[in-house]
Amino acid sequence: MRVATDISPAALAIPCFSSKSAPRNVSGIIANQRDSFAKYRPGYIICIVGILQTIVSQKRQTLKNVKASLPLRYIREKIADAGSTRDFRSAVKRPPNTAIRLIAEIKKASPSQGIIRKNFDHLSIARTYEEKHVDAISVLTEEDFFEGNISFIPQVKKITSRPVLRKDFIFDDYQIFEARAFEADAILLIAAILERNQAAEYLHLARELGLSVLFEIHGQRELEIALSIGVDMVGINNRNLDTLQVDLNTTITLRKFIPTGVIVVSESGIRSRENVMKLEELGVDALLIGSSLMAVPDIGQKIDELRGSP
Repeated sequence: MRVATDISPAALAIPCFSSKSAPRNVSGIIANQRDSFAKYRPGYIICIVGILQTIVSQKRQTLKNVKASLPLRYIREKIADAGSTRDFRSAVKRPPNTAIRLIAEIKKASPSQGIIRKNFDHLSIARTYEEKHVDAISVLTEEDFFEGNISFIPQVKKITSRPVLRKDFIFDDYQIFEARAFEADAILLIAAILERNQAAEYLHLARELGLSVLFEIHGQRELEIALSIGVDMVGINNRNLDTLQVDLNTTITLRKFIPTGVIVVSESGIRSRENVMKLEELGVDALLIGSSLMAVPDIGQKIDELRGSP
């Protein structure tokens, strides 16, 4: 796809970022996936279309190398030596007449924004989250597009008492064992990249390993699948994973179809106290917030702002 040079990125209504702030492997992906990207000039702006399958395709290649270097038998041995998990689900469940829960994310970059936090220090961020008494922490472990690493999880857990979610693109049972071995307390499963039977199998495996599961959906059909396989914690992603566009109405629309007893987490696009209050009024249990925290100099101050603290 080619974009005329007299059209601004804003007019395209698709995510764009400068080449200087792009995640490290974007240029190589553009070379291999020209139909999924367009370059806008001047200023070398990259605009992303249909990114989800590109991420998954890249992740499959990366996972092959990981499996070769650390076979499953070693992962299982590591699990045998691991301690018990922290209760992520209980941490984000919101009792009646209490404030909405906060899952604060550690994330350096994203496909929609490129590098979000230039002076990125995951341990410093984790300390801030501990000091601010967030309810749980989400750690991006995808390396190529988000510049995360699974090694962040045990490092973060050493300095915080909060349960930790491994946020990644999981499509292989190896990744679930890997999450447990690296001390995650919960994993994210994304409906958009899993078949129904696969999702059910992974949900069962994770629970057997003592992991909570946040099952991410974006539409009603995915919600129906989630409920049919016994999911008890649904993450409504306000971001369309193909276009990366964000709309908080996604949570507003889907919330009413989720039965009592299923924990509801709203993800993406939560930037203001007004957003928080709106979702709180809907009966949402928890908010997963990343970019809004990563993009500001003072993360603690932003948390106070979102909570309405003086």
